[in-house]
Amino acid sequence: MQFSELCYALIAEVENPASHRKLLVVSLHLHSGIERDEYFTQRLLVAQSEGRIQDQASAQQILNALAEDQQQRVQELRTLLAELKRLQAAGSYVGILIGGDFNFEPDSPEYRELQEAGLRDTYTVARRTGELHTYDPRLNPVARQEEIELPPTLASVIQRMPEDQQQRIKDGYRRGVSQARRIDFLFMMLADPAHPLGCLRQELFGRPNAVTLGAGSDHFGVLDTYTTDGNC
Repeated sequence: MQFSELCYALIAEVENPASHRKLLVVSLHLHSGIERDEYFTQRLLVAQSEGRIQDQASAQQILNALAEDQQQRVQELRTLLAELKRLQAAGSYVGILIGGDFNFEPDSPEYRELQEAGLRDTYTVARRTGELHTYDPRLNPVARQEEIELPPTLASVIQRMPEDQQQRIKDGYRRGVSQARRIDFLFMMLADPAHPLGCLRQELFGRPNAVTLGAGSDHFGVLDTYTTDGNC
C-alpha cells in the first residue's frame, strides 16, 4: 500500500506452521514533514500568546504546516486501518501487528487514532529496562548529522523573517529535534482481547557497540520477544 512517494505500508499474512494460526503483519513508514508537531505547535502558541513573535503571518504558516503534517499521518493511518478491516473480514486472523517508523510520539493525535482503533502499543505492556528511545541524536551519529538541515517547508517559511528571528527558530527547532524520543513502535491487536499475553519483552537493536562501531540507521529498531512458558 503506497501512501505517497516515500510513505508506505507492507502487509503480510504470517502463519504459524504448528498451530496454523495466522497474523496480519504490517511494516510501514508514515509521512515525516516538520517533526515533533505537538512539541513545536505548543511552543509557537505560547510564543504567540506572550507576544514574542513579530511575524504573525509566518508563524501561522508554520502552525498550518504542522497541522497538515499531522492530518496527513492520520489519513494514512485511516487508509491502512480500513484495509486491515477489509482483510480481517475476508480471513481468519488471531491478531494484527503493526510496526515501523511512525514519525509521531506517544499521546499525539495519530497515536490516539491507533488506540481508538483497538491497537495497543506493546511498549506499555512489555517488560523492558528504562526508556527505549528509538530516535536519539546523542547516541546515534547518523541521526545527529540529520538535524543540521531544516525541513524544506520550515526553511521556506522562515526565509522572509528577520535574520535574528530566523536564527531563534532554527535554534529552537534543532534543540527540539535533538531530544531523544520514541517514534518507532510495535502496535498489536488480538482478535480475542482476553487471550493471555504470556511474557513480552521489548528492547532496542541497532545501537552502536564495540563490534558495529557505528549505527546502521538514523533510527534504532524495536524488538519484541514473546514467550508462552511464563518465564519472564
